[in-house]
Amino acid sequence: MLPPDLMWQKVLLVSDEKTAELLSHGTQTINLLAPFLGKENTTKNAALESEIKLNIVSYWVHRFYNAGILRRTRTEKRRGSPIHHYRAIADEFLVPTELIPSASDVELMERMQQQEYRMFTAHVVSHGRKLSDGWDLHYFCDAGVQSWTFRPREAKTPVDLWQRPLHDWLHLELEPDDAEALRQDVWALREKYLALDKRHQGYKRVTLHLGLVEKNQ
Repeated sequence: MLPPDLMWQKVLLVSDEKTAELLSHGTQTINLLAPFLGKENTTKNAALESEIKLNIVSYWVHRFYNAGILRRTRTEKRRGSPIHHYRAIADEFLVPTELIPSASDVELMERMQQQEYRMFTAHVVSHGRKLSDGWDLHYFCDAGVQSWTFRPREAKTPVDLWQRPLHDWLHLELEPDDAEALRQDVWALREKYLALDKRHQGYKRVTLHLGLVEKNQ
């Protein structure tokens, strides 16, 4: 249980294993907590906002409340069951991974990305179906480097390459200067479009997944 004097902090650094474990489920955690971050909300409304089934939200609200992660702000009395309003005790949570001994750092990373990656892949496939009559798994090896991709078989209508969903794993052999230039370009691209990000109605929502790492030799 978290101490009572931590209510409504801007940022909370978690310090106990029990709370850390509850907050260690990546996308699921933020989807369930988001409706209560920085504002009060009811369980029913949180389920509507997060598009998660009410019984699942109710289960986690109960667990978060018992752990002190959520606080009850007020209760509306009515016939039948009263309506409880909750708010998270902080707007942001920092969870040191060493407080989660049940999972390795690799397992935590996979847990964090699992749901987002499934959603990303589903959108790639959905978009690809509109552009191509079929897809092939393409395996190949170039100079000892193994690669694979989904390759569109035959476009229904002529489609420029840039119109296709971008979902590639590239294994490149670059000189050190070129590898460093690529790293800087990727970071610059990220910062450029983060600065343009606007959460307004009518704007086009895109999901961009960037990843770049030097492979251990």
